[in-house]
Amino acid sequence: MLQTLKSGGTYMDVGCFIGADMRQLVFDGAPSGEMIGVDIVSHWEVGCEMYCDRESFKAQFVEADVLKSQHSPKLSMLKGQMDVINVSAVLHQWEWNGQVEAAREIAAFSKPGTLVVGYQIGNINAKEETNPATKYKQQRHDPESFAKMWAEVGEATGTTWKVEAWLRSWEHLGWDGDDQKWLGKDDRVIDFVVTRL
Repeated sequence: MLQTLKSGGTYMDVGCFIGADMRQLVFDGAPSGEMIGVDIVSHWEVGCEMYCDRESFKAQFVEADVLKSQHSPKLSMLKGQMDVINVSAVLHQWEWNGQVEAAREIAAFSKPGTLVVGYQIGNINAKEETNPATKYKQQRHDPESFAKMWAEVGEATGTTWKVEAWLRSWEHLGWDGDDQKWLGKDDRVIDFVVTRL
């Protein structure tokens, strides 16, 4: 991913918040000029103030809902243009059909060779459960169900995807397991790299 960006590749961060992941890539050597941050609500100025990089950080920001990209001319013109798409802590907010719909919309920004990377809350046993905090139903994937979801996305969009996904424990990530007790006891983080073939 980093090599792609260093070679001039384009990058989109869906649900970018203050742009922390984008700035980490820049710190690691990626240029920021071909980066696009997208979020439904803008916290972009907070990021610029926090990182004190308003002049040096050249990424663009689009305030838009990726599920309604047709309402955003700036977002619509990016379809089929991205080399890397980061979608972290976003997809897990929906149940199965909502995740499929969101992934289909994200797939529209891809082209052959595009990497879709990120993480979300998963479970050691794939299932739909009600989030105790929000009371909304959400799909918790394991690697197999996550791959099935992308197969469904591929069938709907006429695309083919290679899916790699791994479940991580809170401890593996260096997080305090006690901080995650509000989630289910079998919930984990699922990291993924999905490559359009």
